[in-house]
Amino acid sequence: MRKLTSVSLLYLFSNVTILRKALRVHAIENRYEHYFLHNDSSRVTIQCRNRCGCKYQTKTSRMPLCTCKGGVKCNFKIHAIKLVRQQTLQIKTMKLQHRCVRSRENKKVTAEFIAERYLEEFRTNPTWKVKHITGRVLQDLGVEVTYYRAWMARCRAKLIIFGSAREKYARVWDYGKAVMKYNPGSYCNVVVDGIDHPEPPLFMRMFVCLRPLKYGFLKGCRSIIGVDGYHLKGAYRGQILVVVSKDGNNSIFPISWATCEVENREN
Repeated sequence: MRKLTSVSLLYLFSNVTILRKALRVHAIENRYEHYFLHNDSSRVTIQCRNRCGCKYQTKTSRMPLCTCKGGVKCNFKIHAIKLVRQQTLQIKTMKLQHRCVRSRENKKVTAEFIAERYLEEFRTNPTWKVKHITGRVLQDLGVEVTYYRAWMARCRAKLIIFGSAREKYARVWDYGKAVMKYNPGSYCNVVVDGIDHPEPPLFMRMFVCLRPLKYGFLKGCRSIIGVDGYHLKGAYRGQILVVVSKDGNNSIFPISWATCEVENREN
């Protein structure tokens, strides 16, 4: 992504999305805020949010003509239009000098921006604490973010890294078929609720027993089994039940496992 400079009047951007991202990065790095005077696929115009003392109209996303006593305080402005018969946008007007005071609060530093910027940090440290995230953003960008925004950034980063749990649960049948196809003799049972309804069925429980584990228990383990459970955390609660035994070395040997709503006699 190209950074905006004072000599970038001939800079071209392949589409309006890339231009908006460049404008956001420029605002964050310089600790200023702007608003969109025009924001569509054919033209983009931004001005400084602290342009003058007139009230910003949030419903229409426009700033009225300056009628305050002090007049215009900041002349920052960038105007770009789309070239004829192309998706490319070219910057026609650029006034990058600010007269207003920098701020430590910037609404452009959203949860999505934090998640994309520090994605590798979240990947190496999924348990990154929220207070450390806010401190890192303040150190790198000089912007203070709220606890809720940093918490949302961590949630969005986990969604990008690990994917959606809802999409994973929708493919449990594919998982069961793959287990029985590529590991003959294995057993997999999936139980859902509302399969006859027009809406998607609700996942209830799933049981898996692999053939090597089953024959390993019959051939080399003691004739004793134990059942233990673990509570699932996140948006979809439940429990994972595991059946284990002991082998000849007195080590734990897993036999089968199940995902269910709660640990009870039926499950």
